[in-house]
Amino acid sequence: MTKRDDHKQQRRQEILFAGLSLFIKKGYTGTKIKDIASTVEMSVGLLFHYFASKEELYLELVSLGIEGPMNSVQPGRMASLEFFEVTAEQILNYIRLNPFVAKMFVFMSQAYYGD
Repeated sequence: MTKRDDHKQQRRQEILFAGLSLFIKKGYTGTKIKDIASTVEMSVGLLFHYFASKEELYLELVSLGIEGPMNSVQPGRMASLEFFEVTAEQILNYIRLNPFVAKMFVFMSQAYYGD
């Protein structure tokens, strides 16, 4: 991966995190694409090079919210209670270490129940 690709990936992550924070705070309808662009200090036009629309950004976050837990939870041959305990501990550790994960739980709850 080139330095330019790294920078582009980093900016994409910044947009996702800003969108996540704003969607939690203002809801989907209350969040404007201009708000997201302003938060990451870029023009709206440049933001559209990363995501074609606010809806695309939102759906990317929903996809991440679904994929994340599915990748970390793998039942194996554990008893049900042990599986639950291990999974709960993993989730709490992820939340402690990464604010994105903590916000994702709030976001997914809002996405599930509506704006």
